[in-house]
Amino acid sequence: MKNLMKITLVIAALIFSNMTFAQTPKFGYINSQELLSMMPEIDSVNLKMETFQKDLEKQFEEMQVEFNKKYDDYSKNAATMSQSIREYKEKELSQMQTRLQEFNAIAQRDLQNQMATLMKPVVEKARQAIHKAAKANNITMVFDLSQSTIIYHDQANTVNMLPLIKAELKLKAAPTQPAAK
Repeated sequence: MKNLMKITLVIAALIFSNMTFAQTPKFGYINSQELLSMMPEIDSVNLKMETFQKDLEKQFEEMQVEFNKKYDDYSKNAATMSQSIREYKEKELSQMQTRLQEFNAIAQRDLQNQMATLMKPVVEKARQAIHKAAKANNITMVFDLSQSTIIYHDQANTVNMLPLIKAELKLKAAPTQPAAK
């Protein structure tokens, strides 16, 4: 009878320890910026952004050249202009300068919007790969180290998701940077 009680207690302890072990959450981490930089779509995004930025810069430079011409003309001839023409030219220059500033602000906003638009499908692809890799490896929670919100993580008790997601996306290793001289 005592042996039966001991066996029952041992079995109960084993079952309880297995249940506790099975319920222990598994945490993973990833640096999403590192992942995104490895994705081949980033090259296309960077190229499109570069072209978009150059177009905006070209437009700004054309506006700046026009402003400079009018300012130079005003500077050379201001002394010989009548008061009304000088005031008109000053107002025109002031308006042009305001348009340049407005264009610059709009261009910055457009650059941000364009980047968000181009990055959206890339980020979504990465997000789906993270979810798929986490589910496949029974990961309860994944932390993004690029967001700098985690103060501490024990690498021994967490799983680096980058190799799992690279495998999911069939990405090759990033080329190593040459050492700085």
